[in-house]
Amino acid sequence: MQISEPIGTPSAPKETLEALNDVLERLPKSAKILLITDIQGHRSNARYAALFLHGSEGALSREAFGPRYGLEGIMALDTLVRTLLERGINDFKECVVMPSDFGRLMQEPEGLEFERLISSANPTDPNLYLTTHMTDVLVSPVSSPLQ
Repeated sequence: MQISEPIGTPSAPKETLEALNDVLERLPKSAKILLITDIQGHRSNARYAALFLHGSEGALSREAFGPRYGLEGIMALDTLVRTLLERGINDFKECVVMPSDFGRLMQEPEGLEFERLISSANPTDPNLYLTTHMTDVLVSPVSSPLQ
């Protein structure tokens, strides 16, 4: 599997979303979307990267989406998911990895590791990532689950 170097800027939701425009425009309806996070059960502090798969190729975004990056991260995740849904793409999966694995994945993406991620990913409802389902996150401060 051929995966591009991560696209975007770490921790920069708006810039990463803009950098993904070309990828999003080229994705066929049959594309698969894998949302990668290092938080399970604490969506209010989750960060996400997105892996876009089509055929034997894929594109990986930087870690820049979700509540960990504040309101801008929440809105960017919402925009990303809505854009994909509007284009008829509805094959979404989520994969939770250890924080150390997440960091390594962003620094040194390898095809074999992505194949393992894909095989361990679970189907997910894309609506979970829209602001209409994140009202608890939007009204409460973003905090670490360790506090």
